[in-house]
Amino acid sequence: MFRNMTISKRLYLGFGLMILLMLLIVAIGVNRVNFIDNTLQEIVEVNSVKQRYAINFRGSVHDRAIAIRDVVLADSVNDDLYKKSIADISKLEKFYAESAKLMDDIFSIKENVDDEEIRILKQIKEIENKTLPMVEYIIVLKNKGQNEEASKLLTIQTANAFTEWLKTINEFIDYQEAKNQIATPKAREVASSFSFMMIVVLIISLIIGTSIAFFISKNLSKSAFLIQYEIGRAHVWTPVTEYD
Repeated sequence: MFRNMTISKRLYLGFGLMILLMLLIVAIGVNRVNFIDNTLQEIVEVNSVKQRYAINFRGSVHDRAIAIRDVVLADSVNDDLYKKSIADISKLEKFYAESAKLMDDIFSIKENVDDEEIRILKQIKEIENKTLPMVEYIIVLKNKGQNEEASKLLTIQTANAFTEWLKTINEFIDYQEAKNQIATPKAREVASSFSFMMIVVLIISLIIGTSIAFFISKNLSKSAFLIQYEIGRAHVWTPVTEYD
């Protein structure tokens, strides 16, 4: 079929195949780049952001546990340690609330959020709702001068609540890290396979392009030779015979 084609059709076919290969490369490239971009976006702009807010949770809860302990250890409500600890608790609560609001905004969109994350965050809030009233009551007891009762509440219940709170927050942080550990190798694998695929497609393109150029050049040479041959025959001198 290729032999019966005109030169112009052969040229169109050759360039058409090359353009088709270029479009194939572009389509594969766009697909792979989009996958890598989406994966990196999930890691950097979603998972790592949630992880950072959870780390803020942990810092706030850890420091509040120390502050409420210092409240109990203070000699009286007039003690500088007591006043500083109360101020720290208030500041840390606001810091926690700011991160919690930003976290809730992410979960309200319900994109890139799975059931396990929802479960852990719900558990964090449940422990928070259980622990904060204890903290407030310890401060009330301390203000009333009931130091022994405040100390018992701290050691028997509140300390364990803080420990559970921190443990659950750490579970959320570790879960985000695990998600990143799964997503990162996938992006690297796609990038590596894409590089290999591009090399293979490039080699195939060179082979096809070289083959097409060879056949077209061969046929052009043959056509040129035939044309030259026919022209040569047409100009061959034929002697004229004279008759008496």
